[in-house]
This record gives sequence, structure tokens and C-alpha cells, in this order.
Amino acid sequence: MPKPNPKNMKKRRLETKKKKSGNRKTAGIFLFIMGVIFLAYLLSTSPPASPSNTITQTSTTASPNTTITTTYTPPPVSTTPLSTTQTNTVTPAIAPDFTLQDDNGKPLTLSTFRGRVVVLEFMSTTCPHCQNEMAALVSISKAYGSSIVMISVDLNPSDTDESLRNFTASYGASWMWARDTTGVSSAYHIMGVPAIFIINANDLITASFSGETSAVDLSQQIQVAAQSSSITITPTPPVAPDFTLQDDNGKPLTLSTFRGRVVVLEFMSTTCPHCQNEMAALVSISKAYGSSIVMISVDLNPSDTDESLRNFTASYGASWMWARDTTGVNAAYSFAGVPHIVIINANGLIIATFDGETSTATISQQIQIAMKG
Repeated sequence: MPKPNPKNMKKRRLETKKKKSGNRKTAGIFLFIMGVIFLAYLLSTSPPASPSNTITQTSTTASPNTTITTTYTPPPVSTTPLSTTQTNTVTPAIAPDFTLQDDNGKPLTLSTFRGRVVVLEFMSTTCPHCQNEMAALVSISKAYGSSIVMISVDLNPSDTDESLRNFTASYGASWMWARDTTGVSSAYHIMGVPAIFIINANDLITASFSGETSAVDLSQQIQVAAQSSSITITPTPPVAPDFTLQDDNGKPLTLSTFRGRVVVLEFMSTTCPHCQNEMAALVSISKAYGSSIVMISVDLNPSDTDESLRNFTASYGASWMWARDTTGVNAAYSFAGVPHIVIINANGLIIATFDGETSTATISQQIQIAMKG
């Protein structure tokens, strides 16, 4: 029997060793793959993490770059002042009912006013934009009187009934007021103030506003609410408060002497950029209507003199009547800023008001309405 060749035996041992090593590597790769598959399975079948009870969203109505955080329980109410107006088109929904004590200690329940249009405002006495909004609300109150219901709910926790009464008295706000002592505002999802809801006679919210809102916009939605519940509400135009000033030539200027003619009355300031921008529209109105209407601009800039006012008007070719407000006439017209334009018909009734820059076409449209009586 031949002897085994030592070289061949060594070669076979090396081959066997390589084969075993290869088998171990293959097994290792297989186990690694199986481990990855098993881990993926575990992750896919794991229960989801508990949802956070906080939502962070960027408000489109508050100041830019302001983030409001809302929690589910309890929903907080932000009294962030809102300077920009946002009219929210809503699918009519039942207005959440509530009962509060008014500022005289009497119960105030929303549902008791079913059958009437309600203007419901959430505000804070310390909010500058809520203070500005008072002019529009006072105008609505005067125009509609008892034909609608107006309720303002104060969210300032520092207020008392007495301090709230003092606030309302300072604006001549004679509608219903109450402090939110039970969290009513949370049911209305208030994100900032002022927030105004228009509720029709069937208790349905037909419109809402965020931020400062004009009397014109509020009145329009009051009419929509009335129509949606098949009732008719006709606002009573208020009488334009009379006044006498000296014009920029030192002559007396009395509003009531123009009874029988349509008057465009503007309150402005020579240093106000928006008032300067508005001059183009007013010059166009002056040229278009000429002597068929009366135009009066009242300057609220205390630094002006008759001479500086004449220089201002000359620079724009503004040939209508001008006067400086030396007696506080503006306070009688309850507005928050300039330019403020009032359209007065031949009977001395205020037909329309405009806050801020207003187009020639818009002013002209209301002049035509005033001319019809």
C-alpha cells in the first residue's frame, strides 16, 4: 500500500479549513440578514407613540411670526391683540349657549335672545385693538338700536364689574357687557381679540371677524344674518353731529348750514401718510361732482397753523373747505384713526363712513346713495 504524500495531505487540510471558514461566513451573513428582517418586523408592529396633547400652529391673524400654542384640556384663551381684520366664512353652526352675570349682577343668557340677530364680541379692556374697535361698535349700536342685540364679553381677569362699567361709560357703550368668569370663550375657540360673531335669529353663527373690523363690514353681515333667518332689519342713520370751526381763512364753518346738500366730511392729519395717499381720491371726487356736493376736510394735526394747512392743500390742488379741529369735533364722530370719511345726506343723516384709504369709486357709490335721500 503506497504511503500518503505529505504534500497532498497538507493541501487537503488547507482546502477543508477554507471550506469550513466559508461556511461560517455564509452562516454569519444569513444570521445578520435574518436579524435585520426580524428587527424591521418588530418596528412595524410596535404600537404608535401616545399623541401629544399640544398643537403648535402659526396664526394668520395675529402679528407676523407669532406662534400660538393650543392645548386640548383645558383650551386656553389667548388675549393676543389682533390688528388685522380677517372675515371668516363659516358653515352656519349653532352658537354655544352660555349664562353669565352682566356688569350689573343680572343673569345674561344667550339663548333668551333667540329670534333676534346678535352681535357677540369677545374682547379685553386692556387690548389696544379692542379699544380701537369701540368706535365701530358704537356706530353699529347707534344705527341699529334695539333692532339687534349686542353683547361684549370681557376676557381681562383683572377686571371687576365696576372697572368694566367705567370702561363702557368712557365710550358711551350702552349695550350688554359681562366678564367671562366661566370660560365661555373656550367654546368659541377664541385665538385672539377682538373677535366678533354674528348670530342670526335661529341661533346660527353666520359670520365671524378676527381683529379690528369696520362698521360697514359689520353692518353688511348683520343684514346677511337677518336675511338668512327671514327677518328685516333697517338701520336708522344717525344724525351727523353739528359743529362750528374756523376755516383756514379765518371764516366760520358750520356743518348745519349745508343742510339740503350732500356732504363729504373727512377727518385727517397733514402728517399722516394714508391721508396723503387719500388726497388723490378726494381730488377726483371734487373734480367729478364740483359744486353739486359739499366737501369739508378737518385737520387733526395740532402742530398745524392756518398757513401750513393752506400750503398743504395748495400742494394737492385741493380747493374744497378746510379747517383745523380746535374744539375737539372729532370726538363726537367716534372713530379710531385717520383718514376717516363720513357721507352725509341732504337731511343731515350719516349714510356711510369709511376708515383708512378709500377708493374714488367707493366714495362715489355712497354719494349716489346719499343723493337719493
